[in-house]
Amino acid sequence: GVPVVMTDTGCAPWLKAQGCAVISEESHHDADAIECAMVMPMNRLQASLVPTIADSAKAQMASWQEVLKPRLLVVMQAVDLDDRLVGYFVEWLSKAATIFGSLSVFALRVGRYELPPSVSVSALRPKDSRSKLITLWRLFTLSWQQRHRYDGVFLRGDAIYVVVAGWFWRMLGKKVVLWYAHYKPNILLPMAEHIATAVTTSVPEAYPGRSGYAVKGLGQGIDESRFSLSDKKKNEKIRLLVLGRVQPIKGVKEIINEFINEGAYGAKTELTIVGPALDEAYEIEIDALIAPRQDIRWIKGLPYDEIPALLAEQDILVNAYPGSLDKVIVESMMSGMIPVVATRGLIHTVPQEWRWMVAETADERIRAIRKILSLAPEERARYAERVRELAIRDHSMTGQIKRLAKLFS
Repeated sequence: GVPVVMTDTGCAPWLKAQGCAVISEESHHDADAIECAMVMPMNRLQASLVPTIADSAKAQMASWQEVLKPRLLVVMQAVDLDDRLVGYFVEWLSKAATIFGSLSVFALRVGRYELPPSVSVSALRPKDSRSKLITLWRLFTLSWQQRHRYDGVFLRGDAIYVVVAGWFWRMLGKKVVLWYAHYKPNILLPMAEHIATAVTTSVPEAYPGRSGYAVKGLGQGIDESRFSLSDKKKNEKIRLLVLGRVQPIKGVKEIINEFINEGAYGAKTELTIVGPALDEAYEIEIDALIAPRQDIRWIKGLPYDEIPALLAEQDILVNAYPGSLDKVIVESMMSGMIPVVATRGLIHTVPQEWRWMVAETADERIRAIRKILSLAPEERARYAERVRELAIRDHSMTGQIKRLAKLFS
């Protein structure tokens, strides 16, 4: 019992491959041919073959999509899970491996890492070597040897690589994309802008290049799975948090004075400061300010992996730094904290009616905090849910990688 199909010779090979007995129009009167098989009604034949065709098409499409994924060369400082500054980027590479066809990574320093087979890692200089000549030699040698393994180059933060080797990659027909997100200008950026296919950053305010240059914002690239919402309605007091390095440019002293002068905002709040002081004199000054207070605490050091638990306990992030949108702001929002920040970088994420969260002066900051304190617990909970959604939409790690991939497609 196999289906018997009468067809022209063009379709016969495919139908035979599907398990059908095929007879031609000329021989369809041959009784022996028909008696040897059970003829399947047309509607049953369609029902059996259409899913087969659909499955085959889906498999073929998936295969082509895999082939068409861009392959990427990533050039960066270090690949090392034990590095407190860039250790998180190993997770970025793992996620990028699911979006790009393959990854080749060149790093100045290679330490401990766990990455999928589609990611290869090469050191640009031997261990304990500081030779720039060896580094440049290996950069060009590896780029040439592996030229058939990548379609484009992504340089993480080092404009010098674009200036030195960008022309070489462009000559090989590769797209060159630079990531630069730092408030300090770099004298090499104008040259890098002319050589690179595109320059990217987290938000436009984080890029100090030429005025009017069309830099592309990719978001901060935070792994949202590390941060979660918690029920903060049970807190007796509203908890304010200052997170990051304690230094004059961050306005920590000003935030403390506002807290004290406002009487802890009617004794309804408590303030936590987390981060090391970079200046001894400033540290002594802050210590003296908070010493008499029971409602202010300063944690001068906290491991990176303990930050999510801390953020889950807090209600409002207060940040007086007017520069770019810091990662801690996004991480706090992903934890459901309502931000009161000085950076205009937040404007790109929150809706128009929430622009009061961008508090560039002391008066604006005080008004914003008092506005949050006036909200009912249920309304604050709705704000918490929404700010997390907005942070994930614009700054998730997966979203950043997908936006980057479009630049190479």
